[in-house]
Amino acid sequence: MRPTSSSPSYPEIEDLKEINVVPLVDVMLVLLVIFMATAPLAVGGLAVKLPESSASNKSINTQPLVITIKKNGSYFIAKEEVSRADLTQRLNTVLELRKSRRVYIRADHRVTHGKVVHAMSAARQAGASGIKILTKVARKQ
Repeated sequence: MRPTSSSPSYPEIEDLKEINVVPLVDVMLVLLVIFMATAPLAVGGLAVKLPESSASNKSINTQPLVITIKKNGSYFIAKEEVSRADLTQRLNTVLELRKSRRVYIRADHRVTHGKVVHAMSAARQAGASGIKILTKVARKQ
């Protein structure tokens, strides 16, 4: 009998040919949770006492700015009457303090087209980013 060239088959050697990744995944998930829990704590930075100031903070208002034009042609910004000549300047002052630069125009249906166009022009000159005209939904009869 000739000796065979193949080595004897051992079950232990066959099992070692594959790597078990389950413990590796478990360890990685635990590390991920630890890093996610500690990351917000590391962002704190240095403790600094800020100086005080007597200047007031600018008020950032998120409510929409509405220009109202009454039937007699008078202009109102947030219930405060504004003359036609001061409309652009007043809008510029109000828009500087706002986060949103959108302007809504609410005009009586009897107001002339020119008054609405003047309000739109004043808003655009003051730096309004979007100008909308408010209307009432028509009733179905």
